[in-house]
Amino acid sequence: MRSTRTAGSLFLILAAACSGDYGRSTSPTGVPPGTPYPTDTTGTPPTPPARAIVSLAIAAPESILVAGDSMQLAVFGLDASGQRVAQVRNPTFVVDNAFSFLVSADGFLTALFSSARPFRANVIASATVDGVFLTATKRFAVTSAAPAGFDFLTSMLPTDIRPEPLFSAADGIVYLTLTDTGIDFTMLWSHLTGAPDGAHLHGPADTDEVSGILADFPLGEQPDNHGIVRGTLTAESIRGRDGRPAISLDSLKTLIRNRAVYADVHSVGFPAGEIRGSPFAVPE
Repeated sequence: MRSTRTAGSLFLILAAACSGDYGRSTSPTGVPPGTPYPTDTTGTPPTPPARAIVSLAIAAPESILVAGDSMQLAVFGLDASGQRVAQVRNPTFVVDNAFSFLVSADGFLTALFSSARPFRANVIASATVDGVFLTATKRFAVTSAAPAGFDFLTSMLPTDIRPEPLFSAADGIVYLTLTDTGIDFTMLWSHLTGAPDGAHLHGPADTDEVSGILADFPLGEQPDNHGIVRGTLTAESIRGRDGRPAISLDSLKTLIRNRAVYADVHSVGFPAGEIRGSPFAVPE
């Protein structure tokens, strides 16, 4: 009889030990008993909090551009460790050397021909992120657009316009290569007062003379005050003057060799020419 009561008492003690107190001991702190542990029903882990942007960086395909080329810039926000967080929308851009580079409001960077050093610039991007104004700077350089081989070149400047020189920021250059079939050219201009509406070879003339048009550089449609064009002058490019037939292509080449021609670019504001280059020189 005594042994039966003892066994019953032991059973009650074990049952109490396995009651609800056991469930509370294995529950997360502060979670009511019986509450299931939170899980993502999609099977993916919860998204971690976004990293704070503390600085900016300018991203570009290249840091050296050929004069006349363009590329798109992007701005990224960086966290405290320097890692990219996200692309920054609607940043603003400025450049500290407008003679060598042009940057649009949406970050389209264009390298310009310039005869004045330095041939580089810093682009500064800025944006306000979470109420904080941030900036980033990146340096870019301009390299020459000259063809691999050429026979003559001349810089074109407003101060070389005749009979009276002009004074402006306009600038330009022409490279010429004489071939059996024509005269290959590369022409660049920048900072004109407007889009060019004509470009020519004039002659025969020396440095200080004004002469009629010998040949037309085919510019096509040029909407900007800066640009680059490549092509070939052929016999069809040469004009006749004063009712006389046009000179031959060989004669035009002879005038170029004798440095008896000049090149110019005309604009609406300066129909007689805004930049001029003469005489043509042999490259060093």
